[in-house]
Amino acid sequence: MAYTLLQVTSSSITRSTDSSGKGSSGYSSGGSSSSGSSSISRKSGSKSNRRRSSSNSRNSERCGVVEVVEEPTAAAVAVVILLLLLLLLLLLLLLVVVVVVRVVRVVEVVVEVVVVVVVVVVVVVVVVVVVVLVVVKVIAVVRLLVIVIVTEVVVVVEVVVVAAAVAKVEVVVVEVVIIVVVVVILPVVVVVVVVVVVVVVVLVVVSPVVEYINDDDYDDDDDDDDDDGNYDDDDDDDDDDDDDGNKDDDGND
Repeated sequence: MAYTLLQVTSSSITRSTDSSGKGSSGYSSGGSSSSGSSSISRKSGSKSNRRRSSSNSRNSERCGVVEVVEEPTAAAVAVVILLLLLLLLLLLLLLVVVVVVRVVRVVEVVVEVVVVVVVVVVVVVVVVVVVVLVVVKVIAVVRLLVIVIVTEVVVVVEVVVVAAAVAKVEVVVVEVVIIVVVVVILPVVVVVVVVVVVVVVVLVVVSPVVEYINDDDYDDDDDDDDDDGNYDDDDDDDDDDDDDGNKDDDGND
């Protein structure tokens, strides 16, 4: 641009000197030659100006094209980044949902296991308590029986000894009778009494507990299976199916 301004200034100065008409004829001829050179220089300057303006316009157009290309590229990159971020957020949300579902399922399984364990522990405790009560009852009954049996044996031995002394029977016969009573009859009586006591205790103490547990475990099955009349031949549904409220001994209604 500075070079162009210098050329324009020099051409204007040349035109002003030509129009003033100063100098001799020789100078005038020299002036005409200078005017020709100035016109040539103006033409060359105008051509160079046009070339420079065209090059500047092309450069400006190129710069404009670069700017037009760069702006949509940055916007597209920003849009792609936003889409990737949204996709990442969606994936994170999906992962959170999957983890929550898994945790809920695990919690449900843990709760079911805990409930089952609690039920089993309660049942075991009830059974242990029942067994302890039964054992205590049996021990008390056996103790009472032992006391009664020992008392009876002592009484029998005394009676036999007195009878033998009165009848003047030999001591050997008395010893044989005592041995038979103590070794043969007494164990049989003790076994029979113990069996009877155990059966009574089981019927009185254990049977209600077992029936209660069976009712709790199979209550729903009894309600569903008793409608068609098809069920096992055991005593599980006797309590629900008896119209008269009496339980049959054979297990059939």
